[in-house]
Amino acid sequence: MNDDTKFQYVLEKEIDDEENGADENEDDMQTKKVTWKLADKGLRTFTNFAEQCSSMSAHDVMKFHCVVSLTEFERGLVVGLREGGFSFRDIAERLGTNVSTVHDCWQRWAREGTVSGRPGSGRPRGTTEREDRRVRRMAVAHRTASVAEIRAAVGTTVIQRTVTNRLLQGQFRARRPVACIPLTSNHYRLRREWCQARAHWRTEWRSVVFYDESWFCLGASDGRVLVRRRPGERLQPTCLRPRHTGPTPGVRIWGAVSCDSRSTLVVIPRTLTLNLYVSLVIQSVVLPFMSSIQGGVFQQDNTRPHTAVVTQHALQSFECCLGLLDHHIFLQSSTYGTSLDDNSSVIYNQH
Repeated sequence: MNDDTKFQYVLEKEIDDEENGADENEDDMQTKKVTWKLADKGLRTFTNFAEQCSSMSAHDVMKFHCVVSLTEFERGLVVGLREGGFSFRDIAERLGTNVSTVHDCWQRWAREGTVSGRPGSGRPRGTTEREDRRVRRMAVAHRTASVAEIRAAVGTTVIQRTVTNRLLQGQFRARRPVACIPLTSNHYRLRREWCQARAHWRTEWRSVVFYDESWFCLGASDGRVLVRRRPGERLQPTCLRPRHTGPTPGVRIWGAVSCDSRSTLVVIPRTLTLNLYVSLVIQSVVLPFMSSIQGGVFQQDNTRPHTAVVTQHALQSFECCLGLLDHHIFLQSSTYGTSLDDNSSVIYNQH
């Protein structure tokens, strides 16, 4: 006997009497002791259910309690099939549920004339579905609005925690925004044109050299750090975060990379100024590194040390084929034109 057969239970006496046409009033039906049968487990009456469950494993008890709830459509099928002459066992087999579930559904139809679900005993929701949709629309339309502002705009009378729960149900969580540079419509247009002009580049990108400088902290992170604590632990040493009163200790590193090579890292000891950028980066690293790349293209952004006249002269004095990607994809009030040299296939910067 498999597990599915072993743990099926039926309402023996009540179902048999009802199918055989035994005459019983409603009081007798409610007071009658229902006999349960659980194969190979010795479960006989509902009164000794607790004693029997104490000797059963947790897996057996879970399977014994497995009662499949019926949908509104399936409840209607129970009534229709029962009035059509089908037995409780046949209906349960057709619906793939327990005989007791079918029997309870039919008994409720006989007593109350309805099979619709009863209202729950829990507290009703404080907002309607329409208000929930308005809360989510407000969160999409006004990303930085607080919960109090959303609650006032929706006009609901629930507390702010309820509005927060509705946002969480819609997967709207408060996050720190990613910092970005403000862009105008002209910036978007220039960036799109630049990308469209190079959309079919394949091997050309192998000669482009990208660079960047980054700040690395020599200690704990200087970003936002959260600490988990209980009430009254605000000033505990383990919940404190030491910080320096002066500038955060760290080091600034400059480096460049291309498809097949990379430059040496340059440690910038202090603030990157114009003269320091030319002497420490351009003359010492960029020019020797670019001389090793045939037809290399050096990409720069529009920070002040990069666009200064001294920096441009230092790059133009380089006798090798050194080009600059045009700057109009970056934030700069004036844009630069470009021309393509057929001999070296390098983009030069025009003033």
